[in-house]
Amino acid sequence: STQSTGDCPSSMKGKGSKGGKGGKGGKGSFVCSTPEVFITRLSGTSTGPGLRRILEPCGAIHSVRLQPNKGMGWVTFSTVDEARECVSRMNGACYDGSWIKVAPAKSELWQAPQKRSAPLGEIASKPRAKMARESHAFEVAEDDHCETGEKAYRDVLPLLHWLADKLGKRPDELVIYDPYYCAGGTVRRLASLGFPNVINRNRDFYADIAGDRIPEHDLLLTNPPYSGDHIP
Repeated sequence: STQSTGDCPSSMKGKGSKGGKGGKGGKGSFVCSTPEVFITRLSGTSTGPGLRRILEPCGAIHSVRLQPNKGMGWVTFSTVDEARECVSRMNGACYDGSWIKVAPAKSELWQAPQKRSAPLGEIASKPRAKMARESHAFEVAEDDHCETGEKAYRDVLPLLHWLADKLGKRPDELVIYDPYYCAGGTVRRLASLGFPNVINRNRDFYADIAGDRIPEHDLLLTNPPYSGDHIP
């Protein structure tokens, strides 16, 4: 039960919330990770010996440090379990005319055991498995088969507009060639930015080079793979 020494104003009762964070650990609560507890809302007349006296029923106390002018202090027990017991029993106790608050000096989040879910590795592998099943005209390395984000394309928009103007073309007339196909995102993203004339096909780029089948284009814009011998 919560200890009580001295008269405390009823208007302040409950603000320390008995047995709150750091006690025995409800679902999603914070519990002590060290034997030290942190106490606040101490009155200006609180003393180390007095605080030690009311907390000793929770366990063996190694040290008490107070800052009475700031209304706070630290109490170190011999074990973490004793510190947790102190938080559970003494948080919200009336001491020396004040409802004190007792919390873990250092805490960790305690969660109730959960039903086992699929391991993160299994979850992460699902999109890759789907990607691996997609039919490509070339060998695909899963770790090097990623779509370029829209932000990257926005970063080169000034260059694209400059080139279109230099060639005397409208943005929708500029022919952009990206030889490295992934999943078609290149065409969609550039079209959404005003450059719909994009060549990005599911073809073997190196076979096209060998067979002299590179399409006519104004600009080659790509995010090349980094695996294997793509980059010397």
